[in-house]
Order: sequence, then C-alpha cells, then structure tokens
Amino acid sequence: PAGWPGRQPGCRKRNACKMARKRFAVFLVLLSVLTLTGVLLYGHAVRFAFSRPSGFYDEPFLLEIQAPSREVYYTLDGSEPDRTSLQYTKKKIPVGDASENENTLSAREDLDSYGQDHPEMIDTQIPEEKVDKCTVIKAVYYDAAGNKSETICASYFVGFQHKTGYGTTKVVSIVTDPENLTDYDTGIFVRGRTYDELKEGWGDQAPGNYYNKGREWEREAIFQYFGTDGKLLYETDCGIRIMGGWHRKAVIKSFNLYAREEYGGANEFDYDFWGTGYDPHKITLHSGSNDYYGKVQNMLVSDLTRGLSYGTMHYEVCLVFLNGEYWGIYNLTEKYDKTYISETYHVKKRDVLSVKAGKLENGEEENFNLYEDAMEFVENADMTQEENYRRFQELFDEQSLLDLYAVEIYCGRNYDWPNGNIHLWRTVTEGGPGYADGKWRYLLYDMDSSGLTRGQLTLDTVQTAMDDSGFFRSLCRNETFRKKLGADILRIGGEYLTGEKVSAYIDEYEAWLTEPMKTYFQRFFNSDETKFHERLQSNRDFFNGRLEIMEKILAEHDMLP
Repeated sequence: PAGWPGRQPGCRKRNACKMARKRFAVFLVLLSVLTLTGVLLYGHAVRFAFSRPSGFYDEPFLLEIQAPSREVYYTLDGSEPDRTSLQYTKKKIPVGDASENENTLSAREDLDSYGQDHPEMIDTQIPEEKVDKCTVIKAVYYDAAGNKSETICASYFVGFQHKTGYGTTKVVSIVTDPENLTDYDTGIFVRGRTYDELKEGWGDQAPGNYYNKGREWEREAIFQYFGTDGKLLYETDCGIRIMGGWHRKAVIKSFNLYAREEYGGANEFDYDFWGTGYDPHKITLHSGSNDYYGKVQNMLVSDLTRGLSYGTMHYEVCLVFLNGEYWGIYNLTEKYDKTYISETYHVKKRDVLSVKAGKLENGEEENFNLYEDAMEFVENADMTQEENYRRFQELFDEQSLLDLYAVEIYCGRNYDWPNGNIHLWRTVTEGGPGYADGKWRYLLYDMDSSGLTRGQLTLDTVQTAMDDSGFFRSLCRNETFRKKLGADILRIGGEYLTGEKVSAYIDEYEAWLTEPMKTYFQRFFNSDETKFHERLQSNRDFFNGRLEIMEKILAEHDMLP
C-alpha cells in the first residue's frame, strides 16, 4: 500500500529500504507491547460502567464504578454529577432498600390536586409513611485534560420481593435532575412562578407551571423499562413533558416522552413496546385521568373494540418510579402522531394531516382549511338532500365515523364529547390507494372521562351529542345515517361490549391488579383498595344494563334499523 516504508518511491538504496523496514517493525512491536500492557493493567477500567446492571435484587450488595479515570463523581438524587458531587474513591458503594430514605418529591405540598371542581380527588394525600423507593445513581468521570464524560445511570430495586404489589407488572424508572421537576421558574411538576403570577385573579384554582406546554417545557430524562422478572428491557435518554388537560393539576400527573437525536441519538424509541412492529417517536405514561380509581376504561374499550374502523391505542400497565420514588400505576401507551398513523395505515408521514379537539396536531398549518371546510360543510348543508349526503361520504370514511360515534354513545360519553375530544386524520393528497384516499378517519381516545359508570347508565347520549355538536345534529337529520348509526350501536353493544365480555375482561384485570392497587391506594389516599373494586363494579353494572337502555333511546330518536 501507499506509505508502506519498504515501498516508498524515495527508497532507492537497498540499505535505506532495509532500515525503514526495521524501524517500522520496531514501531509495530512497541505498539503491540503498549496495547497488551494497557489491556493487562487497565483493561478492567477501560469500560465506563457500574459493576451491576439496573434491575431488581433480593439482597443488598456493594457497587463498583468502572472507569478509565480515577476522577469519578456520582449522585443519588437524579441530579447531574460534576466535580461538586460525591467522589468515587474506589470504595464500594453499599446499595440496599432505599425505601427507608426520607421522602422528597412525594413530601412536597406544591404538586396540587384537582380542587373543588373535582371533589373526589381532594383526598389525595401527602403520604404518612415512607414510600417505596429504588436507588438511582448517576456517574461521570473527568479525563486527564479535564473533559467530562457522558453520564451513566442505573436504578436498583432491592428487597422488593417482600413488598406488596410487585412482580406482576412492568416497571418504569424515570430519572431526571430534580430541578427539572421542582425549580420555581422552570420545574414542570410544581405550581412555581406561573401559579404565583396568576393566583391574584384565579385564587387557589390558579394553574401552575405544570399547565405550561410546548418544547420549552420539555426536560431531559432517562427512561428505563423493566420486565415482570425485574430485568432491564430497555433504556434511553428522552425528553419528558406533562400531558393532558385539567388533570395536569393532579398530583398523579401524566407524561409524554419524546425520542430525539439530541438526547439519545435517535428520533425513535428503539423498542417495540406493544408488539405492533414499529418503533415510536412519542410514548405516553398515562395516569388514568378521571379513571384514577380503576384505570381500566381506556384499555378496556380499545382492546374489546379493536378491529372496528377507527384507530385504537395499545396499552401496557406498569408501575412508575420518579427519581427513585414510587409514583403509582400508569398505562404506557402510544401517541397518535405521524409515526403511528404512517405505520398503522401505511401512508407517508409527510402526507399525514390530523386534528385533535379542533386544533392541528400533525401536518402543515396551510392544510388546516381541509378540516375546517369539511366540518363546516357537514354542519351547514342540508343532509336530507341526497347530493349533500353523498358529498359527506366523499369527505369522510363513513364507517369510521359510524363506529366511533356508536362506541362513544353506547359508552355514555358526554360533557367533553363530541364538542371536545375528537381526533381525526386524513392524507393531504387524494385518490391514492387504500387509506391514502384523502378521507377523514377517526381515532379513539379519552374513554377514561365521563361515562362507562353506573351513574351514566340511563343517560341519553344521542341527545347530549346532538345538543353539543351541530356537526352531529346535521347528520342525524338524514334518515339513512340515523338508521345506520342505530344499527351500529346495537351491533357493538351486542357483539363487542356485551355485559359478559366486559365482566370477563374486568374480572381478569381485577385479579391481576388487586395487589398493586393496595400499594397505590396506600400511597396516594392513605386507604385500602376498596374504591378500586367499587369502581370496577360500577363499570360492570353499566355494561350489563346499557344495551337494554340503548334500545329504548334509539327508538325515541327513530334510529332503530
């Protein structure tokens, strides 16, 4: 090769060439010796790692930090380590059950609750006892030039085999600098400055920092995902934000998590959480919102009606630890973003336009008029005229709309539906194959809100939907639509959401989560899990009696097929 000493063009004399070859041979020998010496003397320290992987351990242990430097620092509270942190001196770090450590985040009084508008959540309590905890440790090292390494992080759960409610669900550990959560100006989890600036006009109901939205209120965190066997399945750096509507004011907040190159090196989570065959860009840890006692409604309706003509999310129940402190039972679920729509419906990401609760969710602002024009046409056109009804069928996937409205009406959804929580999508281009035809289609969400409980059993949600939505009211003037919708409601109630199927689903869910719910209720309500069982029974009672009630309601609205 060019540059090889024995083949240099300038090596005209034999002795010179031999000398060059000898020098190069000596260089190779010295390099080999140095490499071997480094491996023998320092091989154990070249890799920057903890001596034990994150996970669940039956007994306490001593932890070592392996690093290619002697200047190593670590923290135990989620904060970013630097030269002001604890210095690792090659003395092993004892790791045991961290539950005996003092409560920190869970002891704060500025995380809020729902307030007077939602009195059933007022009993959310600051825990009287020390909550379950894992040990979170972050470490960095500095090289000889003073350069700081990347951070490594681990979560250790010790002795949890003796605690109630573990071993049957996945576990998530989120680790972030505490300031990201609790800083007065920038913390996303507390009242903070936002509350103080608004409380004069709002009083005690003033929103806090947790109501702020957008990229500027996203914070970097480490996400770790553990299997039911306690072994680490996946971990990555990501961005976290508080998500949701009014329930941001709850102590048990929900999170959106974002994969970004600036955090973990990729724009996707490199893990198939639900067996869907794709890697998501966004995921959600959902607290249950209104369904905070049962935490089943979203999952139940999605699972039992999957296969109908609207999109559904997949769910994975898990226990969440936030900077090492137990933070309750959550649903790890998908987000209806471009990645979900593209992967589920086999359309191009750049062609996706979606609207949630009347606001652009995905796509270009310049195409929002496609939504406004379609909605305005249906609401204002005379749907008793056949040509107008055909135009509606050209703009919307009629079966998708029928299935979505049928399920929502059957489930007793009201108050914030259909005037609020509607999510639909289309491709910007028209006339393409399959789902790339430019028609509007629906995505199911927010089944944790009003409905599905005993108190909503007899509610006429056909009427409430017409009262709240001019769009729906206009469609119901068309007899063909009314009859189709009535038939769809009866089909779904008689095949998908029967009392027997719902009860069987809830029975299995209740048996599975009773033990974890004991820990959850003790932590947040200082009580036993009685309200968990009561809530699930209320769900059973609703579906056991709803079909008979719906038949009467449909007859009153001339919707029986």
